[in-house]
Amino acid sequence: MGFRTQRALEEQVVVITGASSGIGLSTARLAAARGAAVVMAARSPEIEQLAEQLRSEGGRAEAVVADVSSEEDVRHVADVAEARFGRIDTWINNAGTSVYGRSLEVPVDDMRELFDTDFWGTVYGSRVAVERMRDLGGTLINVGGVMSERALPLQGASSAAKHAVKGFTDALRVELEHDEVPVQITLVNPASTDTPLFAHAKNRLDDGVPAAPPPVYAPEVAARALLECATRPKREITVGAAGRARQLLSRWMPAVADELAARRMFEPQVRREPHEPRVLGAGSERGDHRGMVRRRGERPAIRVPTMPAVVAGVGAVLVAVGLMRVASQIAASRAV
Repeated sequence: MGFRTQRALEEQVVVITGASSGIGLSTARLAAARGAAVVMAARSPEIEQLAEQLRSEGGRAEAVVADVSSEEDVRHVADVAEARFGRIDTWINNAGTSVYGRSLEVPVDDMRELFDTDFWGTVYGSRVAVERMRDLGGTLINVGGVMSERALPLQGASSAAKHAVKGFTDALRVELEHDEVPVQITLVNPASTDTPLFAHAKNRLDDGVPAAPPPVYAPEVAARALLECATRPKREITVGAAGRARQLLSRWMPAVADELAARRMFEPQVRREPHEPRVLGAGSERGDHRGMVRRRGERPAIRVPTMPAVVAGVGAVLVAVGLMRVASQIAASRAV
């Protein structure tokens, strides 16, 4: 079947889950500004106000209050999209949550709750999207992360869920290819992004609050990549050079990647502050990251390399070491 160019964005109906904040909201705003009809789904009732805001700016938008951990709710999202706009062209499974803490200390109930959203929400969205786009064709985009390949300490449950999302997405892609179903599937892996995810994450750390490990990218960087995939689907992309370097290092030198993570990836994920609620609320694209936020992903839609190269591997090691040293220095300066 291969990958082919889809409808122009202004001709598309795009469904986005987790659209009340962060990458989802940034993507919805950008899609509406470019002329797409957008169906915004989120648990927060404020999603209605956000859709109304887009309509007041001349966009075409519909809101659906839905919890992606409920298959019935996800099916309702598809029903609303078809009733309002007639079809679905692109479905983006973006909803996600997080929990921070050591893997042997995070309550299992917290892990199950995370999987209900991050993994099962993606499964439900994928099944419903393919069902609705099977005849006319379309694009399914699942949002994974750098953690789809490189697990992070203190985020064991999230790493496991993102690995699961990648495995499910890869298997589904091959099955649809075999059955010649005209639905194209892309896995998009954003690097660390400045969204409210970290402020809203469940905190099971002994000391401090969750933080986005640098380098950190703005949510609009991921939004641009997602919408590029809506018109020019790809198998899998990673957003941000830092994420690509970590993936390369993990793929070709996993023992080195483990050693660097053990030495350098604890402090950058923790801000030494009291355990207090940090609720940014619906309507917030950005989080509360205090360091530099990159507004460009260098080349936002580059495929993750699939062939080993000695030069690339060595370069990835050097880049990763440099990034982790910078992250460690930033974390040390915050602690002073």
